[in-house]
Amino acid sequence: MSELFLPTVCALLTRHMPGVKVTILVGMNYTLREKLQQGDIDAILGLVTPDDALFTAYPLLEDTVVVAASSRHPLFKKTDVSPEDVAQAHWVLPVREVASRLWLDAQFRHHKLPPPQAQIEVNATPLLLPMIAHSDMLCFISRHMLARQVQEPQLKELPIAALTMPRALGLTVVKDWRTPTVQRFTDLLHSTRLDAPLVTV
Repeated sequence: MSELFLPTVCALLTRHMPGVKVTILVGMNYTLREKLQQGDIDAILGLVTPDDALFTAYPLLEDTVVVAASSRHPLFKKTDVSPEDVAQAHWVLPVREVASRLWLDAQFRHHKLPPPQAQIEVNATPLLLPMIAHSDMLCFISRHMLARQVQEPQLKELPIAALTMPRALGLTVVKDWRTPTVQRFTDLLHSTRLDAPLVTV
């Protein structure tokens, strides 16, 4: 998400809020929510969940997380890939606390299958895309990230409807607590397409 959001967000901040000093902390959503609750940070930009007693969410961008593999993977020869077809595969997956991993594990259980076997667990899957593309391993990753690949070979979405996860990305803040600076930041994000090129900001 940092690769997807940060260039546009930093351009917004330097252009419209030049007097504000910003500290960016890159981390997993579950750890950032703890820091937000404790008052260590002002806002989270990333996965958003429905409002609850502690946080208010501002969805800004739709995303989909999909199964992906090297474009040369044997599974692309099948016309209809199912969860059963990938149950025994080796995976590169987020660590177990991450929302997308929890969702994926639950989908396998729903189909009465054991959870996917993670040969590698990582808290930043995009860093390993070139390595995955040279292997027969599968991963579970954002369509936005697949679209941003520049190196060959590349990963390709393996269409499995039952293992396709819709989600919303955006801003999360503590409920009923926003400084004027955070409110200004929120307003700027609402008026901007986060997936647009920098020249349109």
